[in-house]
Amino acid sequence: QGQDIRPATCEKKVHWVVAAESGRITSIGSYTVTLLGDSGRIYRYLHMDMGGVNALFPTDASRNVTRGQHIGKVSADFGGNATTIHLHFEIKAPVATGGGAATVMFVPTYSSLTDSYGRMLNGAA
Repeated sequence: QGQDIRPATCEKKVHWVVAAESGRITSIGSYTVTLLGDSGRIYRYLHMDMGGVNALFPTDASRNVTRGQHIGKVSADFGGNATTIHLHFEIKAPVATGGGAATVMFVPTYSSLTDSYGRMLNGAA
């Protein structure tokens, strides 16, 4: 699930990762950051420089973020295992399943990313 995104250069700790939506960082793990957006969507960012993430968000009270806010830098952190320099990005969203019920499931990230780039290039956030 999700999308691997290569930075413009293969350099660790150079390229910023930003919050996809305003919300709250609910988890910072050994190689994963989880953001619960105000919409109810869940965003997971993997392989960032986790030391830098922890420096940006040293306390639980500092974990509220706004869309576009820097949340870390692309790296290759993978809990002691080797990986290439990239960002793995996942989105889970509440999806209606009928009868008024909804379940949270993975949704395609590629179309969301291309839409975001289009809006950015056209001057809309």
